[in-house]
Amino acid sequence: MAISINRVSIVGRLGADPQTRGSGEVPVTMRVATSESWTKDGERQERTQWHSVVVWNTQAAKFAAKYLKKGDLVAVEGGMEYRKWERDDGNERDIAEVVVRPFSGSVQGQSTRGGDSGGDSRDDRDSGETSRSRDQGSQSRSGWEDDEIPF
Repeated sequence: MAISINRVSIVGRLGADPQTRGSGEVPVTMRVATSESWTKDGERQERTQWHSVVVWNTQAAKFAAKYLKKGDLVAVEGGMEYRKWERDDGNERDIAEVVVRPFSGSVQGQSTRGGDSGGDSRDDRDSGETSRSRDQGSQSRSGWEDDEIPF
C-alpha cells in the first residue's frame, strides 16, 4: 500500500479577526489571503487567493483568538478537507478548508501589525513570533511594505 500525506502550509494575511463559534474555545475560523505577483508585458499583475482555515487544536485556537488580528501575517499548517452542506434555499455548497487538528498542525504569528521594530505588550513565546523576525532590527518584520498588503 502506498503512503499518502495530506499536508498544507500557507503564509498570508488575515482578512478579518479570527472568529469563535458559540461559547467554546474551539473551533476558531479564519480567512487567510495569499498573493503572488509577476510582470507580464511590462505590467505588474497580482492574484490573491483566499483560504478558509478551521482550528481544532486547542492551544493554537487560544493563541489565534487572543493574539491575532486582521492584517497580521500568519503561518498555518494543517490538512486540506472538503465538505458539502445544503443551504436554506436547497442548493448544495462545497467548501475546501485548511483544518488544524490536535497534534497535527500549527498556527504561528509571523509579525506584529505595522512592522514596527519596538516591542509590544505580547510575550514573544506566546505570540508565535519567530526569532528571525525579532532579530530584523529596524526592518519591517513581515517583509511587506505598506503598499504591498494583499487586500
